[in-house]
Amino acid sequence: MAIRSTMAVMAVAMAVAACHSADVIHRPSADREGCAWAIPFSGDDFTFDGALPDLYGAVYFSVALTPERPWVRLETNAVESGADPVISVLDETGGLLLAQVDDSFIVDSVHPGFHFHAPSPGTFCIKVESWEAWIGSSVQPADPPLNVSFCGQVMPTAASAFDGAEGPVALVPVDAGNGSSFIRVNGTLAAGEPDRFTFDGVEQLVEVVADMATGTGDASRSASGSGTTATVRVRIDSGGATLSDLSFENGNRRLLARLPGDGPHQLVVEEAPSHVVGTNDFYSLAVFLVDDPGLSEPVDDNDSPATAGLLPLREDDGYRTGTLLGELSPDGDVDVFRFEADPGDTLELLCAAGAIGSSIDGFAVRLLNAAGDVAREDVENERAVYWSLSADATLSPVWFTDGGSWHLSLSGSPDDRATGRLYSCSVALYR
Repeated sequence: MAIRSTMAVMAVAMAVAACHSADVIHRPSADREGCAWAIPFSGDDFTFDGALPDLYGAVYFSVALTPERPWVRLETNAVESGADPVISVLDETGGLLLAQVDDSFIVDSVHPGFHFHAPSPGTFCIKVESWEAWIGSSVQPADPPLNVSFCGQVMPTAASAFDGAEGPVALVPVDAGNGSSFIRVNGTLAAGEPDRFTFDGVEQLVEVVADMATGTGDASRSASGSGTTATVRVRIDSGGATLSDLSFENGNRRLLARLPGDGPHQLVVEEAPSHVVGTNDFYSLAVFLVDDPGLSEPVDDNDSPATAGLLPLREDDGYRTGTLLGELSPDGDVDVFRFEADPGDTLELLCAAGAIGSSIDGFAVRLLNAAGDVAREDVENERAVYWSLSADATLSPVWFTDGGSWHLSLSGSPDDRATGRLYSCSVALYR
């Protein structure tokens, strides 16, 4: 099971285009496949709801992208289906430009979805097919047809408005309800010229999620993301202090910060240290402002198993899940949380500090037994601490043979940086 923090789940759900267009278009006849027979879309939103006829069948669409509207968001969904869909973007000759399969990133939904930015105006062919067809497998699924839905949204660019040439640009959040709001920031990196934006937010969490993969999107079978050649660094500043600072590389695509009670705050987008100027250096970021739920440790006395706070877990269809949000002071602070495990339980977690832009160095996650002895230790190194069966995991899950009380200890190395010391940790217990 891939676990994600509450914030990340909300962000991805909002960032992904919703398949809700009223214009449902059904699949063309099976003998008319290929870009030459692609269904042309008009307007900004479109939806397909149908089925692939068999393992090797595909659905083709076409969409025109202009200088004013050069972005398209694409997503497929194969709910209650044996389909494992892949989206490809092709040029008018059928040449592959970009593709994405599902499960590309641990923070994404389990369905493929990405932004594509046209390097030049034109009509582009979109192909939806099964994973088996994509890799050339000869194994047929047990129960065709493969039901699949597909949707897209063509969007204007905001690069000209957000170039930052005349100083910071004021961003206006869109109310998303439930105490949250949303901003989308698109732009193009210029060498040595950061893009700066200001926004207001009082006692809120701010989360910045990359809508594109880090690094270069290419035409290989493993390509994913949105085809950008940009590698960006994102920073949140407030009152002269940096609250969060992260290069969106090494698989890190999510920045998190707590906003103080005053504003305005500043979002800075610039080249990451590893960035090499490319031919398509655009970026797309989704910014979420959410009412601050407060920290998981409101008083700093949970620094040992004897004084541990209770790990907040809720029951959810056989799973016990919870999210920690905390801050570590720069003097070697430790936060310890207690939980109960039964024999046969499995523990997965995803914990991050530096990987979400925090200034905490040496962020360590330790599992302690009832006596306080260390049963497992994992230290963040560029990527989040991730205990799972996923290929992206830093360690495997924990399988408990003994029940009773256990403790989760979170700590950082002592240093002199007093701001931006936030961590988040998502935990799941199941059997």
